[in-house]
Amino acid sequence: MIFITILAFTALLIAGNAAYFSILGLAAMFSASYWPVVFMGASLELGKLVAASYVYRAWDDVSRAMKGYLVSAILVLMAITSLGIFGFLSQGYGDSLKQLNEIELLVEQKQIELAIVREDIERIHTEIGNVPNTYVTKRIELQRERRPELEVLAERESRLIEVLTQLNKRILEAKSHVGPILYVADMFNIDKDEAVKYFIFAIIIVFDPLAVILTLATNGALAQKQNESKNKKSEKEQSEVQQSSTSEPTTSDLSTKSVNEQIAPVSQKRAPDIPTQVRQMAKQQAPSIQQMDAALAQAQGKSGCLQINNQTKEQPNLTSIQRNDKDIVVLGGAKVHKAVIQDMELSDQEVIMGLVQGVSVGALASRLGLNESAFKSRANHLVDRLKSSGYQINTDHLFV
Repeated sequence: MIFITILAFTALLIAGNAAYFSILGLAAMFSASYWPVVFMGASLELGKLVAASYVYRAWDDVSRAMKGYLVSAILVLMAITSLGIFGFLSQGYGDSLKQLNEIELLVEQKQIELAIVREDIERIHTEIGNVPNTYVTKRIELQRERRPELEVLAERESRLIEVLTQLNKRILEAKSHVGPILYVADMFNIDKDEAVKYFIFAIIIVFDPLAVILTLATNGALAQKQNESKNKKSEKEQSEVQQSSTSEPTTSDLSTKSVNEQIAPVSQKRAPDIPTQVRQMAKQQAPSIQQMDAALAQAQGKSGCLQINNQTKEQPNLTSIQRNDKDIVVLGGAKVHKAVIQDMELSDQEVIMGLVQGVSVGALASRLGLNESAFKSRANHLVDRLKSSGYQINTDHLFV
């Protein structure tokens, strides 16, 4: 049960994240109707999970048209969710890349300004340097004239260098957000936009499909747990029935006991008469030893025959009772010969004998590896075969 709880929690966590990213992505695409899109996306995500669970649980009970529609709807909703996730991740990458591009563009502008300033400074120094050394006074005057301009240009150059330093720091910070993508793009020698696209595709391929698969796995684990509980309950009921049946005497035991009780008094009543006849004959005459032995043997022979006849007379009835009890089972109020059941396949015999013993449908279906509807269909088919053979089976209370 702990594993089922972990499985359900993981499925809900992944499905919730996928829904969150998808809803925000769809809302960003249709920003003019933000909140309606949010509510629509949330309801569709919930409906997708519920539809997937229902299709898994009632796959054998719904029609083909309904199964086809639900499966198609689930696949379309998975595609919509993946599209929303793609939009959300693309927007996040675009925001990071936009900041980086803006900083790079500003750096480029400042570098151009710095180049112009340095060209002006170089031009002034070249102009002063072109004055011959013999014209000292003219050189000094020109330097005095250009000094204010050089000071302004030098101060501007210093500010531009400081600005570029700050911008480069911001570039490093911006690249740290998209750095892995840039490294992947450099490694495969492709454009960074292509690398981002492939990376997002890899995420959406496993994101929402994994949430749906884990949802189905959770439903399967719960169904298996329920079947195990039903099987344990049915096995407990069967053991209780077997214990109660073994504690009560059977019909064959009672019949055997009654026959033995009927046989025993006969032998006990007639056996004492034999010595009495011998004693009377001994009182009337004095027989020889040979006559006494012959009379006694004759009397014992009659007693033995009487016991044998009594046993042979009663024993066939006992045998026939035991044979009839063992060769007939009761199914739906009808007495069915076991020979008819034994002509079936082993799996069909197990179905019929399970119904005879009163085992629940869930336990029999699980034992045979079938679902309950398939088991009932198979059992009804077998009962129809027995009905066609002449057995009047009542199917109203056949299944437990």
